[in-house]
Amino acid sequence: MAGGATTSNGTVMAMLKSNASGNIQSLPSVTLNGGRVRAQIETVPLAAQASGAKIGVARLPVGAALLGIEALADVTLGAATLKFGDYNDDAKFGAAAAPAAALTKFAAAATYGVPIVTGYDSDNGRTDKGYEDIIMTTGAAALPGAGNLRVVTYYTID
Repeated sequence: MAGGATTSNGTVMAMLKSNASGNIQSLPSVTLNGGRVRAQIETVPLAAQASGAKIGVARLPVGAALLGIEALADVTLGAATLKFGDYNDDAKFGAAAAPAAALTKFAAAATYGVPIVTGYDSDNGRTDKGYEDIIMTTGAAALPGAGNLRVVTYYTID
């Protein structure tokens, strides 16, 4: 199949293409176009945390756009599942899933690459702090009594 002209554009490309000489420039947020990818790496010591345990794993600034979460344990988690969210919605950033023996990625289509406009503190739900705390919630079974779980949260902001 040969190349050729585009037939439609995504929202960022449409905004960039609408910038015509002589007009006021309309630019997307740097978070969406040209932002730096950053990561927060967390180690969670496994200590038989019960199903339903809520563990803080990242703090992102309001305005950041989440690009996904990865989890990797040095032991099998058995029947335990993990999900990622915030004080207001415990699966906002990733639905419950049983991590595989290899690296497991979590994301939610509704929040993937979307700038965070309201951030919740993980301890009290306050929204006036300028950050979003990401909470990992365990489910289905308790976590193992030993080992470590590494959680990497990727986001973009500038």
